[in-house]
Amino acid sequence: KLCESLGLEDHLVDTRPENNCTYVVRRRKLHVLPGGMASFVPTEWGPFIRTGLLSTRAKLRMALEPFVPASNGRDPSIADFFSRRLGAETYQWLVEPLLAGIYAGRGASLGLRSTFPRFLDLERKHGSLFRASLSARMAPRPSRGMFQTLRYGLGEMIDALQAIVQPRAQVRLGVTAQAISLDEATGRVRVALSDGEWKGDNVALCIPTWAAAPLVAPLDTVLARLLVGVRYSSTATVSMAFHTDEVKHPLNGYGFVVPRAEGRSTLASTWTSQKWPHRAPPEWRLLRAYLGGLEREAVLELDDDLLVEEALGDLRAILGTRLTPRRVWVHRWERALPQYVPGHADHVASIEARAAVLNGRVVLAGSAYHGVGIPDCIADGHRVADEFLKS
Repeated sequence: KLCESLGLEDHLVDTRPENNCTYVVRRRKLHVLPGGMASFVPTEWGPFIRTGLLSTRAKLRMALEPFVPASNGRDPSIADFFSRRLGAETYQWLVEPLLAGIYAGRGASLGLRSTFPRFLDLERKHGSLFRASLSARMAPRPSRGMFQTLRYGLGEMIDALQAIVQPRAQVRLGVTAQAISLDEATGRVRVALSDGEWKGDNVALCIPTWAAAPLVAPLDTVLARLLVGVRYSSTATVSMAFHTDEVKHPLNGYGFVVPRAEGRSTLASTWTSQKWPHRAPPEWRLLRAYLGGLEREAVLELDDDLLVEEALGDLRAILGTRLTPRRVWVHRWERALPQYVPGHADHVASIEARAAVLNGRVVLAGSAYHGVGIPDCIADGHRVADEFLKS
């Protein structure tokens, strides 16, 4: 909807349908994620029975899922919920790398209610994920795919937003906020900046909680402590361009995820040129590796050359081919992904209740509260804008 309002609707692109396939790594081998795995239970039995990703014992354990009673926990961890419903092996090799991998975290440390609440809702409504998946087969299919991007990259969205905002507002880049204070006489907010001062009616801190905490500490130490209580994980991405002739693997898919049990630094790899159109010329292949994650951040301490070698070593072992990139891009994302631990929603409610004491003059928004995805953050931005317009 935001792209439509920015005039970018015609630039939205779906993933390439001819490569609609994802892999999971087990014992250095790529296993196709079986089709029809709605809600992580099979609706197409042939591919599921044939897959080598799970043992026969794990498949038989999954077959017992309809007889597993519903959870009594209000916010079980991802690990607790899926291990109980589907079995430990299925959780370890299938569920955790796909779900916890989005947060670069551990399934045992992520609460289901705040990360993937629909699974709890499906269990409550149908009593079983198997029955829920059968019901889903009858539902109409969406007209577009699950994933979308912009033809020339997500930077298009930022450029279009800036073009609209620039004539209506003052945009100051590369300026650091150093302190916030409230003028009780006027009711206004004062922000000390690295190049001066700003005054206004309201300020929105759309930044990580660890960055917001020191700014609000002079206003409310309890709020600051609550903000520090949100944990983050760090990751790095290594993007590599290869000449097509040098890549012996067909790359017939969108990429792969790597379970923690595999013991590798790489969390996942996206075969970017195969997943999206317009990402590389026909004679090139563009691959991206994601490294690090919760309790595995030590790999980010490597210098860029060693980090690239770590990613390349995993790609070579998994794809079974010698790869030498022609170009490389390394990006580090320190404390970038908030971890929605069990009870996260209650913690956020405490943060928002404490922030309410500031009477809307200082509000909080961003990925740490109600969702880490781009659509979640857009919705949070609309929420804050509405609050400001009403004040």
